[in-house]
Amino acid sequence: MDLPQPGIPGAAAARPLRAFLLHTLFYADEVRALDEFRTEVEWVSPRELELADLLVEALAARFEPAKYRDTYRENLRAMLDAKIRGEELKREVPAPVPVAVLDILEGLKASLARAKKPAAGAGRSPAKLTAAAAR
Repeated sequence: MDLPQPGIPGAAAARPLRAFLLHTLFYADEVRALDEFRTEVEWVSPRELELADLLVEALAARFEPAKYRDTYRENLRAMLDAKIRGEELKREVPAPVPVAVLDILEGLKASLARAKKPAAGAGRSPAKLTAAAAR
């Protein structure tokens, strides 16, 4: 089925489940091959890999979509409503904020320190995470 989006041609698949779902489909040139996601890990030390695993374990949580808002849609709706009311739109572009470049290992350690608890069922206590990060 064609998905009519203003100015953007596309395709979609409709699936009747408990509700009627419409999935946007990707064209072949938009789908990346699995090999593109492979990473050469020879240059990563075992310590860095362990810290990365600990970080993922510590930050893993159940996905709760209600915690997230579509601010793009909200801002667009506000702009459209203002335009409908006849208000002049003011485009505010925030100034870019420079970001300090961090050492990846130090960044992983800091993230682990900020993690309050490991993922449910991970079996590691915060003390073990901190001890592993300190190695």
